[in-house]
Amino acid sequence: MQRTRFLVASSTLFLSVACSAQTASTPPAADAKAPAASSAPAQASAAQAPAEEPIVWTQAELEAMSSEIQAQVADLRGAEFKRPVTVRLANKDEFFAYAKKRQDMTETPAKIDADETLAKLFGAFPPELDLMATTMEFLKDQVGGFYDPSDDSFSLMDQCPKGVARIVLAHELGHALDDQLFSIDSRQEELSKNTDAAYAYHSVVEGSGTSVMARWAVQHMSEIGESMAGMAKMQEDANASMAKAPMWLWKPLIAVYLQGAAFLGRTSNLMMGQTGGAKNADIDAAFANPPRSMEQVLHPEKYWNAEKRDEPVAVQFDASKLEDGWELLREDTFGEFLLAILATPPAQRTSPDFTNPTAMLSMKFTNDIGRGWGGDRVALCGKGKARYVRLVTRWDSARDAAEFYGAMSVLAGDLQTAAKTLAARAGEPTAEEKDAKLESGAEVEYGKDDVEVTIAIWSRVPQRERKMLEKRLAWTVDAK
Repeated sequence: MQRTRFLVASSTLFLSVACSAQTASTPPAADAKAPAASSAPAQASAAQAPAEEPIVWTQAELEAMSSEIQAQVADLRGAEFKRPVTVRLANKDEFFAYAKKRQDMTETPAKIDADETLAKLFGAFPPELDLMATTMEFLKDQVGGFYDPSDDSFSLMDQCPKGVARIVLAHELGHALDDQLFSIDSRQEELSKNTDAAYAYHSVVEGSGTSVMARWAVQHMSEIGESMAGMAKMQEDANASMAKAPMWLWKPLIAVYLQGAAFLGRTSNLMMGQTGGAKNADIDAAFANPPRSMEQVLHPEKYWNAEKRDEPVAVQFDASKLEDGWELLREDTFGEFLLAILATPPAQRTSPDFTNPTAMLSMKFTNDIGRGWGGDRVALCGKGKARYVRLVTRWDSARDAAEFYGAMSVLAGDLQTAAKTLAARAGEPTAEEKDAKLESGAEVEYGKDDVEVTIAIWSRVPQRERKMLEKRLAWTVDAK
């Protein structure tokens, strides 16, 4: 479901938020220039900044800067680079080529289509949205640089301001070192079938980069004030494109940076998490034994405290007995993080001012409905233009299950509308389909016991075949 997990890129928007938290929590050195106040929107800095001259980089200049910061990152992480990191300049077309290459490593057109369909059936995307086009649109305005694990290379966007570049380099060279130590791509295949676990792992990756960058910033405070001003225009562009995206897309992108850094710092406080408090031993431990769910990232004690460690309940589907040409198109796990978004009424899925660090660091990445999650699994089945979804959720207690059941029951009408809209957009039914009495709708109900809640959504499904799907799409639950 996640569309950015294949990228290892620096978002200047979120790096600026982390740096704002750092400058707010660390007194500047006596000879340092005062940084912009963290509570002030970045637009204010932009308005006061003089017009900038065109940005012109040379390869030699980038290599010299990279060499200097690479040594600093290695010292901060207490580890040495095993091999050189190639650095180069890139334009937006080259970033798109990189994104396409990374996407092709973990995604297929069928999987992308299935993920888009799932999101639309659950009402997380508007029916007309193009998933990949929207993702690339909001990424292009905020990526300052990107690291490619496949060839140990870092690319800096050629229009990245030079002050900002030092921050981006500290973050991305942190990724390069982590990749050489732990092979970032080694778990891609495993994570492709579990978005919740993928977000958790990506939180370790981006949290590490953010933590190292924050520690680097402490030692280079005199450079941060100027860099924050240089980020203003890039923040404005990112704010405009991010605000157009649905919460299902933009919120995970924020969470892996901010919540990831907090998780590695063993805190739930986002502000404290951006101060670089993560210990190298904890970063290493999280890479060696990654959190298995976003629940553990959102509630760090459920990972770091052995007595409170909370592993997800495994739910497994068996689609082997489906009939009438139906097939399983996609399986995934949403987790506490995404279920909290689904349980949020559409009118409340608003975006903050992405250029205001205070607003960003005040965000909540779960809610009362999501807390108490035990495990889940979602299956998307298809036949021609017909689609059938079954989401099975497990909860820690009957009360937690009842809260989720109540919240989703209120939204059942929205789910039904989403199913009917998707059916209508598939075109007029044929005469044969009309005879089969096509149905579209949704249902929220309790499952096998009082801690299981299931949701079924169907679009353009013949009445008789829906009953078959209800009976023959089976699932089992493994204890923790």
